[in-house]
Amino acid sequence: MRTFAIYFLLFTCFVSYGQTDFEGSTVILAKESEAVITYHQYDPVFIARPNISSYENVQLAYPEQFFQAFISARSQAWIDSLTYESKSYERRPEFFLDTKRLDVINNYYELKQKLIIDFEGVRYAIVRFNLKSYLMPESMTGVYVLRFSDGKWKYMENPKFGDLKDVFRTFKIEYFGDLLEGNSQDQRVNNLIIEVTKNNQIDWLQLNNKISLWGFERGEEKDYFLRY
Repeated sequence: MRTFAIYFLLFTCFVSYGQTDFEGSTVILAKESEAVITYHQYDPVFIARPNISSYENVQLAYPEQFFQAFISARSQAWIDSLTYESKSYERRPEFFLDTKRLDVINNYYELKQKLIIDFEGVRYAIVRFNLKSYLMPESMTGVYVLRFSDGKWKYMENPKFGDLKDVFRTFKIEYFGDLLEGNSQDQRVNNLIIEVTKNNQIDWLQLNNKISLWGFERGEEKDYFLRY
């Protein structure tokens, strides 16, 4: 298990989508603010199964409970209650008629890593997971952003933390904590940290851009640093 807290300056952009000259988006506000980031690596992984049969049993005091509630959802109203912006995660009606997705053996989340971010008076969580479903031959890797509001952790669709979230999703688990701490026992990771550090902080945009380029290549960096 690896857990620690660190201060960061996060540069966030709020984006408006429409007719523009730059890839369909316009930055309407950008600013740099201090954030406290707490990193946790699950060891062993946390397993969230669809074992909540009634909405009355849903609890959302911890990010892990969100995943248990989400995979157990029996209705669209149930899912809406788990989202910070209601109706932001809509499912087709036939989804809720499929009882096979509630089989606890073949359907579950494996939680791998978690970031807790205290930023501008609000607490967020970014959780990296593998989703196993009977509908997929292989598990799917993903990341959800949650927001803590009124004592409950809820799913949030928001461009905030976009570059940090993308790096978190793709970077190898064994090296991500080194990025946050700014040093590593692995010299190649140290060299990368030096390359993407600006004013004693990781430049997440620069690192995410490098990762995007690696994703189109079959180079050594992709195999060494990323978990595709």
